[in-house]
Amino acid sequence: MNPYRLFKEKSLGKAIVYLLTGNLLLGIGYIALLPIWEGFDETAHFSYLQQVADTGTFPLDRNARISTDVEAYYVHAPVPQALSEGIPLENRLTYRSFFSQPEKFLSDARELIHDSPENSRKYLPGRGNNWQAQHPPLYYVFLSPVYLLTKSLSWAGQIFILRLSSYILAWIGLVVTVCGCLGMARSQRSPEQVQLWYWAALGTGLWPVLFPAWFSDMARMGNDSICCLLLSSIWFVSVRMVQEGLSIKYFFLLGLLLSLGCLTKAFFVPITFSVLGFWMFREWKLQGSKGLWKAIRFSTYALIIMLVMGWWWYWNNYVQYGVILGSSELRVLKEAGGLWKGLEFGYSFFQWVRGHVVLLVTVGWVGSWSFVKPPLILLFPIAFSLLWVMSFFLWALPRRKVHSAEWLPVWMAFLVLAGLSYHVLVRIALTGEGRGTSGYYIHILAGPLATALGISLYAMWAKRIFKTVMQIFFGYAVLFSIGITWAQALFFSGIAFAGENEKIIHFPESLPSFFGILEAFQRLKILVFPEAGSILWVSGWLFVIAGLVYARRFANHSIRPL
Repeated sequence: MNPYRLFKEKSLGKAIVYLLTGNLLLGIGYIALLPIWEGFDETAHFSYLQQVADTGTFPLDRNARISTDVEAYYVHAPVPQALSEGIPLENRLTYRSFFSQPEKFLSDARELIHDSPENSRKYLPGRGNNWQAQHPPLYYVFLSPVYLLTKSLSWAGQIFILRLSSYILAWIGLVVTVCGCLGMARSQRSPEQVQLWYWAALGTGLWPVLFPAWFSDMARMGNDSICCLLLSSIWFVSVRMVQEGLSIKYFFLLGLLLSLGCLTKAFFVPITFSVLGFWMFREWKLQGSKGLWKAIRFSTYALIIMLVMGWWWYWNNYVQYGVILGSSELRVLKEAGGLWKGLEFGYSFFQWVRGHVVLLVTVGWVGSWSFVKPPLILLFPIAFSLLWVMSFFLWALPRRKVHSAEWLPVWMAFLVLAGLSYHVLVRIALTGEGRGTSGYYIHILAGPLATALGISLYAMWAKRIFKTVMQIFFGYAVLFSIGITWAQALFFSGIAFAGENEKIIHFPESLPSFFGILEAFQRLKILVFPEAGSILWVSGWLFVIAGLVYARRFANHSIRPL
């Protein structure tokens, strides 16, 4: 074997293993340090899960309520800023006001969070409306056994295990993607193509490092995690079919995976059109009308599977609300007279641009449900790194055929991005503001998009200046992730606080010793698991840094012939 190839394969393998291990440990550490309900929409996801597991019913009539267990928690412990609308201001505990309470109050709160309840939790409808009832039930059915096994544990223990179960699903999605990339590399005859798919595999391990919003989205209770696994699996099946040719077996798998996706989140409806459209276009380009009709016939089989498995949920949406996807905002928009009527009175170009900037920034980092953030200028390098990577990917693609596997991430992401852009218009029509469309949803496509990241790195690495800029971006992302973890720990421990208007995080004029870390550690014992979280977080970064070292070794030798 060529010694350069052997060296690169060993460096690549170590880089991927270290990066994936580090991302797993960082995700678990993030969970251990994240207070209860700080994950986006977790109160609603938990209540939906309780309803499915304890009552065996789905919220088909959209009258589901937040659980009384959740609402009882509000009285005794701090809750995210997002929940303030449902709680009288004088009764809402912020992290700062919580830690200023008497010692007896804090002791009782610690007991509530870390001790097992006298009676197992059970779903009873509370006062608040469950807005996540718009989602199909697969995620909650899948997680029901985990909930039932943990319902007698402490709040902290149960939420940790439920979040961990979700995160592992998403992390397996990255592993599936790596396996698909390495399989493609083994099947290539061209040395350039082998290198490209090696880089695609490497990009999968690098994705969470460059875009830390991955952890905010996936290391929480929420159906995005299973979406990530399903989309990575759809990508895997598709690239296998690129290798082996059109097959009814693989279309059956695509139909099954797309069906499960549509029973998890409505995002899979446009993704279905994207994936099947790719195969129709590909076969038409390769074999003309004969190939096109074959792809249409196989796609029909996949659609039949999807209709058999998922028609009931979307038909119920249409019958009850006249909106097949079931989105609560689309229902409100329809009742208000439609998109154009809303835009006629509320549209502004500034808000449209603002909405897309928010969309871009929140792909890179989004924080937690308290919505606190660092000064905005610190977020723009991560957002710009996304634009930088996208530019090089799109620059590299014209040299490759539109029906090739390298183009598949574009096919899968295009309608999702178009849908998010449309949602910016929906927000403007409903509220007059472009805010509210979060780019962190893009992380459900982390598997295929991470391969695009790798291909982009491959395209730029031969030019010293572009390589240097990319290394600066990665260095900044690492430093940002470390710094924002420290800032959030101080916020969750009540040492730092949020500004009144833009929710920018502020620090006291004089921090406690060691930058407030020791005091934050002691305070966080009431809310989370700082001991385990710190060990996992440090270990995760050690693995990631080792992975980056090996990734750089692989990259610097990749320009040599295989």
